[in-house]
Amino acid sequence: MQTHPNGTPFPQNHYNIISISSFNLLAPLYIRPVDTRTGKIQPFASFDWISQEDSDQILGDAIRLPKLLTRLQSCGSDFICVQELQLEKGIRKDDSSEICSNNSRGMRSRKEDCDVDQINISSYVLPEWISPLVDSTVYSVVLPEQSELQKMGERNERVLQIDAAVTNAIFYRSDRWKPVPSTCSSGSTTNCVMQGFIPIQSEQNTDNQLSDPIVVVSIHLDARSEEKRVRQLQRCLELCAKSSEKYVPSMIIAGDYNCELFQGSCVYEFLNNGSDENDNNSKSTIAQDFQYECAKALRLPSNSVPTECQIKSWTDLCRNVSEFVSDNCLILKRINTGTTRVAYNHDEEMADGEITDTTSTEEEVKQREMEQWHLDHIVYTPMTLGVMAKWSTLEDDAYSARVGLPNIKVPTDHLPIAAVFQLRPHPRLNEEVRARIFSSVKNLEERHKAELESLKSTLDRTLMDLEEKHATTSEEIVDKSRKTKKAKRKPPPEFASPNKELILVFR
Repeated sequence: MQTHPNGTPFPQNHYNIISISSFNLLAPLYIRPVDTRTGKIQPFASFDWISQEDSDQILGDAIRLPKLLTRLQSCGSDFICVQELQLEKGIRKDDSSEICSNNSRGMRSRKEDCDVDQINISSYVLPEWISPLVDSTVYSVVLPEQSELQKMGERNERVLQIDAAVTNAIFYRSDRWKPVPSTCSSGSTTNCVMQGFIPIQSEQNTDNQLSDPIVVVSIHLDARSEEKRVRQLQRCLELCAKSSEKYVPSMIIAGDYNCELFQGSCVYEFLNNGSDENDNNSKSTIAQDFQYECAKALRLPSNSVPTECQIKSWTDLCRNVSEFVSDNCLILKRINTGTTRVAYNHDEEMADGEITDTTSTEEEVKQREMEQWHLDHIVYTPMTLGVMAKWSTLEDDAYSARVGLPNIKVPTDHLPIAAVFQLRPHPRLNEEVRARIFSSVKNLEERHKAELESLKSTLDRTLMDLEEKHATTSEEIVDKSRKTKKAKRKPPPEFASPNKELILVFR
C-alpha cells in the first residue's frame, strides 16, 4: 500500500478503482459557542492555543470556509464523506434539481426559476459556501431526511440558540456512480449517512460481476460514551447488511469515530475477526488492555483504576460486540491511518463531569503541550475491497503537530483522511465447479430420498409385524383367561327342590 501526502488527488482511471476521503468540516456553530446548559464554552471548542489576533485568520468563516471548499474540490475522490456539515434554513424545489437559498447573505442563483408551489421554505439546505461543489462540478450529495435534520436543528436552537442542523453527508461523483435504492439509505441519521452505489460503467456490461452495490457510510460516533458508540455502529452495520440478501455487501465506513480503535476497546471488537494485529497476547496483557481502555473511555483521572463493576460492564459489552460480529458473519478491517487530531487534552479540564474554568493566561497556554489522537478511520470489508493507497496524516505534518488544528494551513480541527480501493467481486464458483457441486447436491438429495423411502418401508413392515404380534398375543391372553375361570356349580339339592317338611314346620 502506497502512502501519498495529505490532499493528493487520486486518479480516476477505472470503474473498479474507488477513492474515498473523509473530512470533519468543523461546523461554525461549534467554534467557541456558549452552552446555555452551563453558561460556559465547552473545553473542546475553546481552541485556547489560537490567540485572539489569529482567530479571524484561522477560525473566521470568511477565510476558513473557502479553504475548505478548495480542499474538497481538489481531492477528486469518488466519495467524500463529511461530518459536521452545518446546513441552513432555506427554500428548495422538491424535485431537488435546483436549490434557492434565502439567508442573510442574499439569494443564491436562479431565484426567478423557483416555483413557489414547489418549494418548502422550512427545509435545511446546503450552505452557500459549499454549494459550488455540487453546482459547478460533477458531485451530487446524499443527506438525511428532513425529519432527522429538524430534530438536530431543534436541539441546537435549544442548547446553542441557533437554528441550524449539523449533519453528516456523502458527496459522490455522479459521472461515475449511481445511487441504488436500499434499506440502509432510509435509515440514515445526522450522525450516520448510508447509501448504496453501483458503478455507471458496469451498467453497460450485464455479465460484469462488479455490478453488486457498494455501501458507503459517513459516520460520526458519540464523543462521550463507548456504549453509545457501540450501539451506533451496530445499528449502521445491521442496516448495511440488509441491503443485500445474498451476502454481506461491500462496505466502506469512513468518518470521525471519536475513539482510537485500540485493542481492549469495545469498538475494536467489531474489527477482531479481520484483525492482522497480534492476537496471541497473554490473558494478563488482554486484561491490562481492557483496564486501560475502560479507564480512558470513562475519562477517569490519571493513574485511576476502574472498579470491578466497571470492568465487568466493559467486558460484557466487548463480548456482546464479538457475538454480534460472529452471528452476522462480519469481517471488517481498518486502514492503518495515523493520528488526525492534535489539541490540548481537554479531559484534563474535566473533574467529576463538571467543566472547570477554561480561560487560560498566555503563559499557561505556552506551558501546555499538544496531544495527538487517532480519531478518524476508514473501515472496510476486505473480502471485496483491497487497499491500494492512502493519505499520510500527522506523522507527515510537523507544523500541525506542533501548533495544533485548525491552523493557517489546515482549516479544520481534524486532518482529513483518504484511501484508494480496488473493488473485487464477491467470491464465486466457476461454471464447471458450480455444475459439479450442484450435481453432487442433487445426487445427495436423491440418495437421501431413496434411503428415506426405504427406511419408511422398513418401518411400516416392522409396525405391521408388531401390530399382528400384539393382536395374537392379546387373543391368547383372553382365551387363557376364559379357561382358568371357575365353572358355575349347581346349588345343593335341598335348595334346588325344597324339603316340603321343612316348609310345613315353618308354617
